[in-house]
Amino acid sequence: MIPVRLSLRNFLSYGEEVPPLDFTPLHVVCLSGDNGHGKSALLDAMTWAVWGEARKAAGARKPDDDLLRKGAGEMAVEFEFDVQTETHRDRYRVLRQYRPTRGGKSALEFQIYSPESEGFHSLTQPSLTATQRLIEQTLRMAYDTFINSVFIVQGRADEFTRRSASDRKKILADILGLWLYEELEERSRQRAVSARRTAAERGRRLSDIDTALKEEPACRKRIETLEADLKRLTTKGKRIDKERDGLRVRLATTDTARKRLDDLRKQRQNRLRRLSDMDVQIASERAEIEEFVHTLSERAVIEQTFLEYRALTEERERLNRSLQRLRRLEGRKNEIDTKILQARHGREVEKQKWIARRESLEKGLTEAQALLGKKNRIEEGYQRLLLARRADEQWDKKRRRYDEIDLRMRECRETLRQDESALQTELSSLRHRLGDLDRRVSGIESHRTRVAALKEQDEDLRRKEQEKQKIEERGRELVAHIDMQKNKIKLYKHQEEEANDRLKELLQKTKANCPLCDAALDERRRETIEANIGDTLQAHAVEIDKSLRSIQLAEEEKKELTVKFKTIRPQLEALPQLQQEIATADRALQDAIAAAAEARGPRRDVEALQNRLERGDYGKEARREIETGQATLKTLGYDPDRHEALKTKLRELQTFESEKSRLEETQARYDTAVAEREKVMEHISNMDRELETETYAEAFRAELENVECDMEALRYDETNSQCCERRFEELKDAPSQKEKLDEAIRQHDKTRMMLADRLQVAEALRTELDGLTAQIETLERESEDTTETEQLIEELSKLRETVAQEERETNQQVGAEKEKATRYRQMAEERPSVETDLRQAARDQQVYEKLTVAFSRDGIPALIIENAIPEIEEEANAILSRLTDNRTQITIEPLRNLKTGGSKETLDIQISDELGTRPYELFSGGEAFRTNFALRIALSKLLARRAGASLRTLIIDEGFGTQDAEGLDHLVDALQGIQEDFEKIIVVTHLERLKNAFPSRIEVAKYPDIGSRFEVVV
Repeated sequence: MIPVRLSLRNFLSYGEEVPPLDFTPLHVVCLSGDNGHGKSALLDAMTWAVWGEARKAAGARKPDDDLLRKGAGEMAVEFEFDVQTETHRDRYRVLRQYRPTRGGKSALEFQIYSPESEGFHSLTQPSLTATQRLIEQTLRMAYDTFINSVFIVQGRADEFTRRSASDRKKILADILGLWLYEELEERSRQRAVSARRTAAERGRRLSDIDTALKEEPACRKRIETLEADLKRLTTKGKRIDKERDGLRVRLATTDTARKRLDDLRKQRQNRLRRLSDMDVQIASERAEIEEFVHTLSERAVIEQTFLEYRALTEERERLNRSLQRLRRLEGRKNEIDTKILQARHGREVEKQKWIARRESLEKGLTEAQALLGKKNRIEEGYQRLLLARRADEQWDKKRRRYDEIDLRMRECRETLRQDESALQTELSSLRHRLGDLDRRVSGIESHRTRVAALKEQDEDLRRKEQEKQKIEERGRELVAHIDMQKNKIKLYKHQEEEANDRLKELLQKTKANCPLCDAALDERRRETIEANIGDTLQAHAVEIDKSLRSIQLAEEEKKELTVKFKTIRPQLEALPQLQQEIATADRALQDAIAAAAEARGPRRDVEALQNRLERGDYGKEARREIETGQATLKTLGYDPDRHEALKTKLRELQTFESEKSRLEETQARYDTAVAEREKVMEHISNMDRELETETYAEAFRAELENVECDMEALRYDETNSQCCERRFEELKDAPSQKEKLDEAIRQHDKTRMMLADRLQVAEALRTELDGLTAQIETLERESEDTTETEQLIEELSKLRETVAQEERETNQQVGAEKEKATRYRQMAEERPSVETDLRQAARDQQVYEKLTVAFSRDGIPALIIENAIPEIEEEANAILSRLTDNRTQITIEPLRNLKTGGSKETLDIQISDELGTRPYELFSGGEAFRTNFALRIALSKLLARRAGASLRTLIIDEGFGTQDAEGLDHLVDALQGIQEDFEKIIVVTHLERLKNAFPSRIEVAKYPDIGSRFEVVV
């Protein structure tokens, strides 16, 4: 991840409209500013944008709320960065927002730059979690790995070293990109499980096939048995069919007779039904003939009654028409009477309206006369109102001018007050500043004394440090001298052993040769050589004694030096703190001296401001305007009291204006009402005359006379009508009796003839029935012989059905057994491929289980980490050699021997110096920081070279306060030495000595109104 551009809004100390920070022209840059002004906030904005995480207070329940600027309703960070891989480089942009609603509302947008469209395209996933996962997959890094490698967070430089060994191993695995092996391990495990499942399935299938194939011989025997049974059943069925067919042929000869018998029975039934129907019809016709004879006997009476019925019908219709006409005339008469009454009521209602209008007019006239009586008083009051208004207009003009002048005078007085307040504020600020400067100046002598005392302590400690260095140098010389003497002793002992061997050889052999020239030795030469070897051995013994004494003296001196070193070293541990105290005291002294010089100017300004306030030397223009306004007010002559009295009088006279309007309106209404009252009286008189003479609704009255004349002309008699109705009710059956008589006259002879014909047909049907009955009896006797044959055929049919059912069941069993045989044959053919699949699945299971072990944490990743440790050590030791002048080396132990035997995987950190090897935890703050710094730089360089997506960026947030001047110089040298390994190196510090060592700076400052701002200085 290489930073390109950062924009933030309402994040920590940064507010609205913060300009974007462009990292493009920067390589090695220092991020500086006072503490708390927002340096680290820029780095927190990067990590919050990418991972949604930043520094947070311990136990914070809602960390995002703590990052939001106080009083803001939303925060947002936009961060562009490049990702460099082995083949190409891509640019990405992350936009993250947060709004502190209920539960907190976050938004995340992830985009990639497209050179073709020259714009960003969205990679955002459906959910925030999925988008965050995609970002981490793109970077190949989580937040914990980032802050343990390339980002040294403020106060957490030891983030990697203080982690447990397992956490260190996990972080190192992330840096080396070993996440790939986790994926491969999971995939291998899944494939091993799949192969194991396949092997189990193939094994079960093979077992099923073997079990089934054992049943194949029994299946063949069952098929042979069933086929023999099927053949037997087929033969039996054919025999039954043949016997049944013979019986059916014999039965066929009697079918014709049986069919004739059925036909005769049907004919007899038809004849019986016809004869029954005929008897019913004959009885009905005889009854009709008797009724016709009775009706014809009363013919004269029926005809006379019918003539009277027709006359009554005509009279009844005439009376009904007269009654209907009378009812219509009565209804119209009632309607006319109602309309005449309505017309009279309308006249009376209209008369009451005119009377009410007359009363209203008379009341209005009475009220108007009362108001018109006050006319003179109202006219006089209205004239006084007009005079008061003209006077008020004059006073209003003076008041407006008075208000303008008074307002300007108040503004001038406010200006004077503000000028005085500004001078007082400036004077108070100067006095406060002067007080601060005086307080700073007051301690100048104590600062000088403290600086002198601290410098004396520093010189004493530096002398001890030089003594310590001499002890260290002498210690190294003694170690080298002891090693040299020990080597000399080893050499002498080796030569002594060789001389003893030669001497033994000379003593053991009677004839020997010279070890130098290989010539034969006589006794004298043998004695000479033995003496020389003895002298050599004695000389070597003397030299060994000298070396041992020298080693003893060196060891004693080394012990004395160790005692002195242990005495001096604790004293020297206070040197970094003392140097910080000297720097702090020196800054305080310089600050006091600067304050003394700075106080002279504010003191002069305080005296000048006091003189101005005492003389009133401010707001001259405002004072002149106030004097001019006061003079103008005197000449204007405006009296607010008199004006207010006039206003009061004007309010009292205001009622006359409304009374004047009422008076004019009342006079007009009075004149109109007088004229209208005469017209109303005339209307009332006319209405009285119409009601007395009944000269209203004349058309209805004329129509009423005509209706009454028509009613008298009808002469309708109600008694005659009732008698006619009673007689008509008595003769109501006359029409039906007349129709019955006419029907008897028409049908009597015809019915007699039809009855005679039906009697003849009935007699013929009885004769035919007798013949059919005789024939049926003969055929029934003949058909009795076929019953036994039918019973035999029925029994044979049942037996044949039983045999057919057995044949079908046997056939099904044969089919089922043959299907089994087919399956057995298919299984036999399938068995070789199942065996092959089983062997392949077993091999795959074995391979993938081995791959799972190889890809696991203790497999290939462990080897990679083990191989990477020397590289980390080499990088860290190269940096430590610069920081400590080759005095400190680091070792990372991947294994630790256990007391109980065996070993344990770990990543223990051991540090070696001139005093030996010790664990990391036993070193002081400054030494530990150098170790942490070297390790973190080594991890960063390893990440920059090895990670799946290169992270060629290094960020160091503070941590230099524990270093002295020499240590800071070494740190700067180390950073310059690694700058080619990174595209961006960002160092956060407030130390002036360190800021000046960088070619580029980002200066951060904080303002009370707009928040933090930054400026890039190249």
